[in-house]
Amino acid sequence: MDKNTETALQQQKEFYEKLLDSLSAPTFVIDDGHRVIVWNKACEMLTGLRADEVVGTTGQWKGFYDHERPCLADIVLDGQEGLLSGLYSQFSRSPLQTDLLMAEGWYFLRNEERYIFFNAAPIRSATGEIVAVIETLEDITERKRSEDELRTLSYAITQSPVSIVITSPEGLIEHVNPKFTEVTGYSEQEVIGRNPSVLKSGQTSLETYQDLWETILDGREWRGEFLNRKKNGELYWEEAMISPIKGPNGEITHFIAIKEEVTEKKRLEGQLRHAQKMEAIGQLSGGVAHDFNNILTAIVGYASILEIKCEQSEQVNRCITEIIRASERGAKLTKNLLTFSRKHAGPLTPIDMNELVSRMVKIVGENLGPAIRLETKISDSPLPVKADSIQLEQAIMNIIANAREALTGGGALAIETEVCHLTQESINRLGYGQIGDYAVVTVADDGTGMDEATLKRIYEPFFTTKEMGGGSGLGLSITYGIVKRHNGFITCSSEKGRGSSFKIFLPAISGGELG
Repeated sequence: MDKNTETALQQQKEFYEKLLDSLSAPTFVIDDGHRVIVWNKACEMLTGLRADEVVGTTGQWKGFYDHERPCLADIVLDGQEGLLSGLYSQFSRSPLQTDLLMAEGWYFLRNEERYIFFNAAPIRSATGEIVAVIETLEDITERKRSEDELRTLSYAITQSPVSIVITSPEGLIEHVNPKFTEVTGYSEQEVIGRNPSVLKSGQTSLETYQDLWETILDGREWRGEFLNRKKNGELYWEEAMISPIKGPNGEITHFIAIKEEVTEKKRLEGQLRHAQKMEAIGQLSGGVAHDFNNILTAIVGYASILEIKCEQSEQVNRCITEIIRASERGAKLTKNLLTFSRKHAGPLTPIDMNELVSRMVKIVGENLGPAIRLETKISDSPLPVKADSIQLEQAIMNIIANAREALTGGGALAIETEVCHLTQESINRLGYGQIGDYAVVTVADDGTGMDEATLKRIYEPFFTTKEMGGGSGLGLSITYGIVKRHNGFITCSSEKGRGSSFKIFLPAISGGELG
C-alpha cells in the first residue's frame, strides 16, 4: 500500500468517526474482538461514560448495566440470539433488515430510570464477514410513560363500572366503553359517529338539555339526570357528569360523559318516600278517626235520646233519623280509616288462602252480571298463611270491586292463587320481600287500565278517579294497610286501555300449622 492510499484511508476513517461522533443518536461501535472503537458524544451524554474511559476496552456494558453482561451489539457479533429472552423484556428482528436486532426496556442511567430502545446491526467486509457491529440507542422514556398512561387510561375506561362516552366538539360520539353497550343495548359500531340523542326518550325536559350545553360550552362541568331509552325501548334513569376536554391552548377538543344507571336507586327511593308518606298519613288518619269516632258516638247517643223523647213530632223524628244515618256513614268512614292505619284489627291465625278465595269467588260470581266473564285458577295445593281472614277478605274484595268498575263495557275478570318462591333476583326486580315462599293472589282485568300518573297514587287515602260522591278513595289504601300488616306486599301493573293486574304476596307458613 503506497503512502497516498494509506493517507486516504486514514482520512476516510477519521471522516466516518467524526460523522458518527456528530450524530444526535447515541451510537457506539465494537470491532470483531468486542472492543469499543467508537463512543460518540450523544452516547457520553446518555450514559455519563466518557469515550476515553471505554474506547479500546470491552467495557461497553458499564454505560448501561450495573454488572457485566453482553450488550445487543455483542449478541449480534456472536450470533447468540438465544440470550435475548433472558436479557431484554422486549426484543425482535427487523422485518426489513434480517440481521438487525431490536430490543427495549427500563434501565438506570446516570441514577435515573429510563426506557431505552436499542438496535444493533453488523458491519460486513467485502467477503461478507462481520468486522464490526454498530449499536444505536434512543431514550423514549417520555413516550413510553405517555403510552403507559394512555394504556392505563384505556383500561380504566374499558373496565369502568359506569358508562363513558367521548364525543367530538360537535357532539358526535367517538368512543363508548363496554358498560355503555351493556346498559343501552347499542353496540359501539351502532353509535360511533351519531349524536347521543339516539338515547333520548322525549321525557327529559328541553331546559335540561339547554342548561347542559350552555354549561359545557362555557368550559364548565355539568351534572344532572336523564330519563333515557334503551335500544329495546325500555326507559331508564341516568345520573351524568359531562365535562369538556381542553387542548394545550384551552380550546375544547372533546366532551366526556360519565354516566351511571340509577333506575333501581330511584325506584327504591320512591318506595321509601311512599312508605314514609303512607305511614305518616296512617298515623294522622288513625288519630283523627279515633277522636272523630268518639264525637260520632256522642252524636248518635244524643240523637237516639231525642228520637225517644220526640215521638209525637214526625218532622223532628225525620231530622233525627237523618242525623243518625249521617253519623253511621261517618262511623263507617272512621272504621275504614282505622283499618288503613292498622289500629283496628284482629289476630293473625293460620288459614288456607285457597279456601278463603274460593268462598269469595262464589259470592263474586253471583254479582258480576252477564257482561263480565269470571276466570278462576285456584292452586291445587293448600296455601297456608297467617292472616286476619275478615281483613284479608276486605283487602281482596276492594281490588275485585275496582276491577269490576274498570270493566264498564264488559270483559274478563281473572282471580288466581299460586305459591311463588322469591329468589334474590326476583326480590331485586320486585323491590320487596325476603327470600322464601309466598302465597300469591292475583286479581286481573282487561278493562280501562290506568296511566302512569294514576298508578303512582292509587294507594293514597282519598285519591279517586271517580266523580264526586262516587267513592271515598279509601279502598286500595285499606288494602295496602292490611297487606302491610300481614308482612306482605302488593304490586300492580297497568296500562291505559289494556287493563290492570294486582298481586298480593303473603309469607307462606308450614302446612302443619293449619291444624
